[in-house]
Amino acid sequence: MGEDVIIRSDPRDLAELRVYFADAFICRAICPELAGETIALKGVTEPAATTSAALETLLQRRVTAAQQPAGPNEFIVTREYRRFVEFCDACRQARYIGLCYGVPGVGKTVFARQYARWVRTRSGACAAAASP
Repeated sequence: MGEDVIIRSDPRDLAELRVYFADAFICRAICPELAGETIALKGVTEPAATTSAALETLLQRRVTAAQQPAGPNEFIVTREYRRFVEFCDACRQARYIGLCYGVPGVGKTVFARQYARWVRTRSGACAAAASP
């Protein structure tokens, strides 16, 4: 008791299950009410194909939704952006000029523009970013 076992079955034989422990056959479990009943292979493959097709459609919808870029007015707050905001807020509070630099294409300008929009709505200041 309390041990994991592996149950194997033939989808065409609903009455019998085979029990394995540590890759060794232990016993068969037979349901007398279903003994002698069989199901055609078509009865097994058709529902499986339908389920598979439904899962494939669902997966494709999720992949397509994940690949769609954010709308033009939609900004996604990421961990990197939160770090950028923390940096900018620290610069504003200490009244220092901060320089954010890095390789092109990582979002410095987008972050700076978003931060500037946010700050402008609150106080009227602005921020800047540069690439090396």
